[in-house]
Amino acid sequence: QSDVLLYISAIESGQLPITVRETPDPETAMAEYIFLALRTVKGLSIELFNQYFDVDFWQQYGPIVTGLIEKKLLAATQNQIYLTPIGMKYGNIVFGAFLPE
Repeated sequence: QSDVLLYISAIESGQLPITVRETPDPETAMAEYIFLALRTVKGLSIELFNQYFDVDFWQQYGPIVTGLIEKKLLAATQNQIYLTPIGMKYGNIVFGAFLPE
């Protein structure tokens, strides 16, 4: 059977057509959350991040954010970080900075 037929069969039988599910470790999940938020116009809400992950964003990522602000890749307010116009051009550098080692 083709993958499409297996997919249709799973749906018709009330099953989720998922064969592989990835559960990232907390550090990777936080990095992915940051990536997705920074890709938006509003950027990352520190308050929402802290609530979602039950961690202190500034304690976890303060030095990284400070370095990226110094390089003019990020801008920040008390509760928001977002890409600058330069940061938008070099987003991969910004995103890479948040990846776990």
